[in-house]
Amino acid sequence: MVDTPRASIELERFAWLPVLEEREDSPSVSKFHGTPFLSSPWPVCQSCAEPMLFLLQLKISELPVVPPGWLSAPEFELHREHGLIQIFNCVEPECALKTGDPYCGANYTALSYTWSTSYQTAARPGHAAIAPERVVVGWTKCTDRPSKETLLELDLEPSTDDLQVISQSHLRVNKLLGWPTSLACVDQPCCHLCGTKMTFLFQLTDLPVGENDAVGFLFVCPDHPNAAFAWGTTQRV
Repeated sequence: MVDTPRASIELERFAWLPVLEEREDSPSVSKFHGTPFLSSPWPVCQSCAEPMLFLLQLKISELPVVPPGWLSAPEFELHREHGLIQIFNCVEPECALKTGDPYCGANYTALSYTWSTSYQTAARPGHAAIAPERVVVGWTKCTDRPSKETLLELDLEPSTDDLQVISQSHLRVNKLLGWPTSLACVDQPCCHLCGTKMTFLFQLTDLPVGENDAVGFLFVCPDHPNAAFAWGTTQRV
């Protein structure tokens, strides 16, 4: 391994942390939990057939930044202004955390679009789990640095200075872009339409189900309107 002093500082990236407000809002805004915009039936788990819990919805036009080049392809014409990314997950213990597999059937990720904020969303099944709605009212830009695990994955030996800086970083939080806590526990998915490696977009730690150290990773295809979500199980450094 290469002993690179201050490696984590040299690899700084910007991340954006969501500012949340607990209240109900339109189904088409960026939010955690509550009522999403759905023009299709409510997603159900392919393993147990139970309705899934709605975790996250991101309105693309409200994001402060997106990965370089993403949304530039003609296929994204409608998504630039009207696009939504949504994540649902099964809450049944045997299904809730299918670690590392975005296509296991126990979670549902969609990249869709809506024309109208007044559209009637699909009804939530009466026995579906629900968590209090928290609306994204803003984003806070911060400096993000790789975790100890990520430095080791990059074949960089963290120095004492690195470890001190890491302890002050935004590692295990909800965040847009920046450094994922660790991707060693999850395979970076490929787009099922074109086979291209997908790009990291969002880290989700706001989890009403599963283990305390579970972290979710949202990926998007750079060339097609396709998204995938996978769980990892990591520890704070």
